[in-house]
Amino acid sequence: MNKVVKNFMFITVLLFGLLAPTVLAQGDADPEELTKKFMGILESQAYEYTWHYEPGVEPGFYEGQAPHGAILRTFVNNIAYDAIQHGMTELPVGSFVSKQNYTPEKVLAATTIMVKMEEGFNADAGDWFWAKVQPDGTIDAAGAPAGCVGCHGAKKDNDWLFNATLGGM
Repeated sequence: MNKVVKNFMFITVLLFGLLAPTVLAQGDADPEELTKKFMGILESQAYEYTWHYEPGVEPGFYEGQAPHGAILRTFVNNIAYDAIQHGMTELPVGSFVSKQNYTPEKVLAATTIMVKMEEGFNADAGDWFWAKVQPDGTIDAAGAPAGCVGCHGAKKDNDWLFNATLGGM
């Protein structure tokens, strides 16, 4: 790994370490502002190149379904990836899941994210924060949208996740 990449990764990890505690504890924060901060974290970490494909999901592009899109790519940060790989039954605070939603022509239609917040952020939804953002930055949904919570509620026993299997289930 060259020195520029190492420095970039160090700065990214440092910034996330400094920002994450305040961002992830903001239960009363404006959902749109949190979405902007989270999307900024994804962009600053160049997640498409530095994060892992979600375990349990075909690497790269795979066939999707409503409400996400015809074609998807799903990434998780190191916090989520390590927890899944080590058989944890719940993802820790700071876990990110980012799903790129594409049209059948492989045109990016939206990015959806799930971020595990501190305990008590939204206990009725597993303390997850959800957002859907269009490529131009328009926020379609943020916080605990009824559609996200209602659908993912079917997987409460797997920490609200559809693809990655937690706890060696």
